[in-house]
This record gives sequence, structure tokens and C-alpha cells, in this order.
Amino acid sequence: MKNFQFSIINYPLVNPIHNIKTFFDTTMIIQLQLSDKAYERLLASGSRLQGTIGLVNPNEGNFNAHVRHASDGNGGYKYIRLRHGRASVNQKRVRLALNIALDETDITPADVLIAESRQASDFVDRVFDTDF
Repeated sequence: MKNFQFSIINYPLVNPIHNIKTFFDTTMIIQLQLSDKAYERLLASGSRLQGTIGLVNPNEGNFNAHVRHASDGNGGYKYIRLRHGRASVNQKRVRLALNIALDETDITPADVLIAESRQASDFVDRVFDTDF
């Protein structure tokens, strides 16, 4: 594990309506730990690493890199937009993502899951029948 220090500059909004930003002289120093694998990727690429920081205490944290799936080369995703999400399919993978706000009026999340998963299922069947 490698240890790093970095600073996060605080940019509070003076007037949120006009989105005017000012700088304060406050910085936050965090002792950050990354895995050897993430460190090697960082050095090899010379660019950014995306991930999350889990704070152990106010000054120490662990960095967890986001998992990136390599392209499987065939791309070819077909997708359909649903009222609360999206369904996508290619030759190797089917995905359904729904985002249901619990404060939406006249909507029962279970009903949305059932109805939109049926729509997604019909879409996947059509794609496999015609394209794959």
C-alpha cells in the first residue's frame, strides 16, 4: 500500500443564484492509502484514477478504484429508454437499470418494477429474435 497526501480546496458558493465562487484559505489534508495495483495503474497511465475514498478518520482514508470493464470488442448494444430507467442488451449481456423516486405521487415501486421489467423483457426478446 502506498501513502499519499492531497488537498481539497473548499469552494463555497457566496450567492447560489448567480453561482459565484470564492476561495477560502482552508484546506483539508488527508493521508490516503491506495492499493499497489491502483498505484501501478496511476503510474502507467499518467492520468486520473476514478474511485471513492473511505475515511477511516478525519485525516486518513482508503482509496478504492472504480471497476472498469474492458470493451468486449463486439459493442453492438441496443437499448430502450423506460419511464424510470433503461434496458440494454448485446450478444453477451443484458442490463436493466431503474431509478424510482420514493416521493413520486401515485406510483408504487413494486408496480413500476413489474411493468417496466416486462417492457424490458419484451424488448430483449425482440432484439434476440431480429438481431442476434
